[in-house]
Amino acid sequence: MLARNPTLSPRTTGRHLGVSHSLVLTILHDDGLYPYCYSAMHHLMERDRPRRLEYCQRMLTSLQQDPDFVGHILWTDEAQFTHEGIFNWHNSHYWHQGNPHVTRSRGLQAGWSINVWRGILGTWLVEPYLMPDTLTGRMYAVFLREILPALWEDIPLAVRRVMWYQHDGAPPRYIGADHRDLDHISPQW
Repeated sequence: MLARNPTLSPRTTGRHLGVSHSLVLTILHDDGLYPYCYSAMHHLMERDRPRRLEYCQRMLTSLQQDPDFVGHILWTDEAQFTHEGIFNWHNSHYWHQGNPHVTRSRGLQAGWSINVWRGILGTWLVEPYLMPDTLTGRMYAVFLREILPALWEDIPLAVRRVMWYQHDGAPPRYIGADHRDLDHISPQW
């Protein structure tokens, strides 16, 4: 079955064959097959290396000064949900004897999508927020100035005063974080 479809899970395979998933795992390992996870990769440009090194050096310095520093960072990310469904990179495997370097194609010609923003700060989860389909720097600045403060109202003021807002390197975030009138919301490192 896995030779025909190497993405099947041991549970699905076991259900189809009428055996336990642990027996399927034992047989897979006996045959030298191991689960390889898909890797999502961003294209890195040559200019990214110095920025990443600088980030690591600043993070190390901050951790040396305050071992709880990571707990003061509001980590954020967006997820896009589309008509293609959700593809969980962590739970999808390709069973093979050697790393086949598998990829997954996505068709983006037509359909719908929704972008959801979420944040986590220490033990607090910041309420999710539906972002526009296409996020511009101006829209992101409005989000930082007008929407985000309302989303973190449940986080104590004392915690918010020492927090750092984490931006990724996407252009709208970079432009939004560069507005001079947002320094009080998004402190620069």
